Order: sequence, then C-alpha cells, then structure tokens
Amino acid sequence: MDTESMYKKNSGKLNGIVFTGGFSKRMGSPKALLLYKDKPLYKHMASLLIPFVDKLYFSHKKESCKLPEDEHVIIYDSYTDSGPMGSILSVLQHVQSPVLCLPCDTPWIDDGILKQLVVSRNEGEICTVFYDFSQDRYEPLIGIWEISAIRILQDAISKNQLSLQKILENNQVFKNPIPDEIKFKNFNTPEDWSTVHG
Repeated sequence: MDTESMYKKNSGKLNGIVFTGGFSKRMGSPKALLLYKDKPLYKHMASLLIPFVDKLYFSHKKESCKLPEDEHVIIYDSYTDSGPMGSILSVLQHVQSPVLCLPCDTPWIDDGILKQLVVSRNEGEICTVFYDFSQDRYEPLIGIWEISAIRILQDAISKNQLSLQKILENNQVFKNPIPDEIKFKNFNTPEDWSTVHG
C-alpha cells in the first residue's frame, strides 16, 4: 500500500509516542529513568498521553537505555546518526498511523497543551506542532506527525539533510504559537535537572 492510501486509511487513528532519549551524554545517565513525582520520567510523560491515544509506545536508540517494559511497546531507531528525524521516521514506519509525541525531558508539559494540539490538528499538513516566535523555531518533538511525512523524511535522510526545522519551514507547516515557554523547557545536564527536581 502506498503512503497516500495508507494515510487515508489510518488518518483517524492516533498513537502515542514518548521519545525516551539518545545517549544522555551531558546528563551522565538515561534521562527517561530519572524519578519525577515518584515515578520514572518516561512513565510521567506516558501518563499525559494516555487520554489522547489508542496505544502507547516508547522510542529510543537500542544502545541508549533499557526500559522495564514489554518489547512490543518499544520502537528502536532504524536510522543511525539521523537524530530526532530518524526517530520520528522509525516510529511512523512502525505504527503506520499518525502519532502524538512527547520527549521524556519536558516534564512541565501538561494536558492543556496536548488538548490544544489535538484541537488544532491539521491532517492536511505533515505535522501539527508549536512554534516559539521568541526563538524563531518549531518544537518538532511535541506534536502530531502524520503518515504523509514518511516520504518527505525518507528523502531528507537519504540526502543527509537532517534539520527538522528546515523540513517544517520548507513544507510551510503552520506556526501554532507556543502557549507557555516555561512549560516547553527541557533539561540536559545535572544542573538543569536540579531546577526541575528541586
């Protein structure tokens, strides 16, 4: 089945993805496994997605960390050295349906932000994401990615053009204003984590 037919067939389904991280070199240990509100971060982020999705998955590089979850809900990156773009493409190809995704290192995201995403979803675009006008950049890992993105991402990776920002700009993805900059902050170092964890 070609991508266009697959998109039409599956556009109603929405699966959830928590990106559970790369190698966390600056952090020194897997960010997904850090405790936040008495549970691992990846489970906290998953709990936010559950009300909005049919099924939940976790995505990461096979060598980066080991989650205590059933292998059936883990999607390993199929594209080495392709960064977040490879992760998104791996997920879309695996589930063959649109995905609502969150990274594990943005613990201040809340259900209000996810509701806003779902309500503003435009299935005619490759994704629905927020845009930070103060930083002149999209937030590509907090959003809904459609099946129609598969071909575009495959083409970009084949040419080693790995900037998601350029992909979104070139495809004129709508710039939904970021509702609250503080809630979109992530962390990468133990010092950053101390501001989250207190």
